[in-house]
Amino acid sequence: MIAALAFAIALAAAPTAPDVVFQKLAAPDGAQLPIEVGVWRPTDTAPGQNRRLIVMSHGTGGDFRGHEDTARALAQAGFVVASLTHTGDNWRDHSRAADVAERPRQLHVVTDYMLQAWDGHASLDPD
Repeated sequence: MIAALAFAIALAAAPTAPDVVFQKLAAPDGAQLPIEVGVWRPTDTAPGQNRRLIVMSHGTGGDFRGHEDTARALAQAGFVVASLTHTGDNWRDHSRAADVAERPRQLHVVTDYMLQAWDGHASLDPD
C-alpha cells in the first residue's frame, strides 16, 4: 500500500511534456459519485480542430494515471486523451472491483461529458 501511494505521488509530480497540457477533472455521474478523469491534450487545442478523442480505462485497482506515458504520447501526436478512474475499482476503493458491468457505463459517461460539457469540447471531432 505504501509503495502504491509513493508511486501515485511520483506520477502526480512528474512533469508534463511542454507541448502537452494536463487537466484533472470530475465528470458528473448522476446520483453516483463524480468520475475522476485525467485529460492530456496538445497545447494548441482550439475550437473547430476536430481532434480525435481517446478514452482510456485502467486495470483493476489502478487509476487514471495507469497509462500516463501512452496518454502523453497520444496527446503529442494530436489526440485528446481522457483516462478515467473507475469508481469502486481503483487503488483507493475496491468496493465494486467485481462489478465489471459498471465499467462500460462509466466509459460512456466520460465520453458524453468530454463531447458535450468539457470546456474544450468544441475542439473535438463529434464522430
